[in-house]
Amino acid sequence: MKLTKETIIGMVLGSALTLSLTAGINYVSAIGATKQIEANFNNIKVNVEGKKLDLSDAKGNKLEPFIVQGTTYLPVRAIAEGIGKSVEWDMKTNTININHRKQTNDLNYIAAETVKNQGLEQQIIKALKMDDSEAKETRYYYNYIDLNGDGIKEVFVQLVGPYTSGTGGDIGLIFQQKNNGFHLVQQFSLIRNPIIISNEKTNGWNNMILEVSGGGITAQRVELKFNGTKYPNPSDGIELKKNTKVKGTGIIKNDIAADWETGKALYLK
Repeated sequence: MKLTKETIIGMVLGSALTLSLTAGINYVSAIGATKQIEANFNNIKVNVEGKKLDLSDAKGNKLEPFIVQGTTYLPVRAIAEGIGKSVEWDMKTNTININHRKQTNDLNYIAAETVKNQGLEQQIIKALKMDDSEAKETRYYYNYIDLNGDGIKEVFVQLVGPYTSGTGGDIGLIFQQKNNGFHLVQQFSLIRNPIIISNEKTNGWNNMILEVSGGGITAQRVELKFNGTKYPNPSDGIELKKNTKVKGTGIIKNDIAADWETGKALYLK
């Protein structure tokens, strides 16, 4: 099934009392009563904004949606964290709280450029060795921002599509502008927008802060520091403590889901 964020949040809330349903055998309701049920497992898959969501618990064990009396039930925490929400269980009141992640930041956000850049498109296609059919199905978002303080803006690119996206995010690229062209600096796997360019620097390059989630990873914010040659992938980033104050610029501040539905995004071909 294909779901938007809004639809899936509603399903998460609607299935809030199914947290303790296990293996289709026993159901413990919020009032403590135990009921015997029959659950149908039918290899149900969940797509969020066109991307498959791999569902797993905090220990990485695979979770699977199931059907009880015609109603499909989804694992609350795995779904919520997969779409970047925080989940807390209040044992005293038997309440699941699903919220936007709270951040105390001093940030300026900017949306991606809206004008197609043929030179950049060509270098993206070349870097990823795409054929025409792959390029036609790949959307790209980009911003100009000076990452190393040399006065020449780098180009940060996020690629969205069946060939560049997975449950944990999308491919990201950094290009430098050289000799009236674009030189590939680095490729990232599994990035999520917006990408925060921190005012803090390491080895002359601005630190980056991204959220990682999906693919069995508990949703968290991580910091990427330049090691003199490149940045680490988000999966290897340093986890930020909760409520860490961040100053900088958030790039590619776009609603990718809405763009996908309305067809407003830029395509490589």
